[in-house]
Amino acid sequence: MASFTKMAIMKVFGDLASSKPVDKITVKDITDRCGISRNTFYYHYQDIYQVLRAYVEYSVQRVVEIMTVNQNETDPQKACMRGAEYLEEHRGLFCNLFRSAVNEEVRDCLKSAGEVIFDCMVDRIAEGTDICGKDKQMISSMCQYTARGLLISWIESDGTINGESLLDAMMRLDFLFGGGVEAALARSLQRNQTPET
Repeated sequence: MASFTKMAIMKVFGDLASSKPVDKITVKDITDRCGISRNTFYYHYQDIYQVLRAYVEYSVQRVVEIMTVNQNETDPQKACMRGAEYLEEHRGLFCNLFRSAVNEEVRDCLKSAGEVIFDCMVDRIAEGTDICGKDKQMISSMCQYTARGLLISWIESDGTINGESLLDAMMRLDFLFGGGVEAALARSLQRNQTPET
């Protein structure tokens, strides 16, 4: 029962966050929609921001699952395309989460989400190699910065990037810079395998 109630609270939170910024969502909004008491809400969560953290963690798990549907697939293009499709399907939610980003709690949650997603992607591509951990972290960070910049443009505009949908912009990026992650990992591996003179 407790797990069901927690999931119901998170689902209602997601529905509300699709239509308004996080800082405008109240415990009363959630309890009214869930048909639960305030005591029940506080039994499961301390406040709205704890629900936010749980919701973001759950959503990140979903994105990682979407990106790794085929366990043998390491193609970052396909993973990113699936990620872009997910973002476009949930644009209202991401716009409202981002617009709440004046709040440090929301910003930290979104930053952590990006770290998990791109660390996972880089780890999958580098799987079975002896790539330097610092290099993998740098590659992941560069992917995060690029994605963050694209998402800011996408959110601040009418849902396009330079007049293209997020998915089309990602496809253009892949055409222009495709293989960049793999090339960076290969350079790291090559440097680490070069014998010292």
